[in-house]
Amino acid sequence: MADYDQQPLGFQERRPKNARLRRGIFLLPSIFTGANLLCGYYASIAALSGTNEDFDHAAKAIGIAILFDALDGRVAIKVPEKFFVGRTRLAIRPYPAEWERQLQLAGDWKVAVRPMRPEDEPAIAAFLTRVSREDLRLRFFHAMKEFSHAFIARLTQLDYARAMAFVASDVATGDLIGAVRLHSDSHYETAEYAILLRSDMKGKGLGWALMQLLIEYARAEGLKRLTGAVLRDNATMLAMCRELGFEVKSDPRDSAVAIVSLDLDVPSPVPPVADRKPVIAQP
Repeated sequence: MADYDQQPLGFQERRPKNARLRRGIFLLPSIFTGANLLCGYYASIAALSGTNEDFDHAAKAIGIAILFDALDGRVAIKVPEKFFVGRTRLAIRPYPAEWERQLQLAGDWKVAVRPMRPEDEPAIAAFLTRVSREDLRLRFFHAMKEFSHAFIARLTQLDYARAMAFVASDVATGDLIGAVRLHSDSHYETAEYAILLRSDMKGKGLGWALMQLLIEYARAEGLKRLTGAVLRDNATMLAMCRELGFEVKSDPRDSAVAIVSLDLDVPSPVPPVADRKPVIAQP
């Protein structure tokens, strides 16, 4: 998959159709505040003049200022229907503990899966040392000899309103054995995914289970499409994508890369994780 330090493939910023309308709404508090200050200034000047007529004008100006102040507060406290992406009104979305799972795979193999946290950095560093150079090349599109602290920190520090990453650990050993992630576009409609397993854990159904969980999460979030870039020589990933219902096309910019995409509004051709493998929610 493509590196997440870069903007995901195919994402283009588009100005929302109602951008001008929203900008006008957000300017209203400033307009009311300005009118309030102007009326207050006029009231002060009129009051200093000293005549009864001027005092009457000052009183009217104060009344108008109070009205503008009330309108200013009414507009300012209005709660928008959807302020931030990721179905949250919070600037920072909290850790989504409801997505912690325990998967039971073939041979009664139990795997704990949960959203990634910043404190996973040491475990991720240890995990990457047990991924072969060839698997790292297939994931990052070029040879990776080492990973800096800054690089791993970027992987583990997520904005849950725009991105999600699940880490899988062997329940018996506690070792981190796989990770899957997605990152949405600015409109929270399309997301690009990536997956990486410890090399000795391939071929055991873990990759399939993690992809199924990621698709389940994307649908629950209301995303419309899941996409990815896969090297053509990554035959295992391309085969799994086709089985999961992804459409596979050639990248017009690079013949060595395939673009895969899944329409999340269309039911998957395979059962969800909960039906295919027993899933027990973590306490």
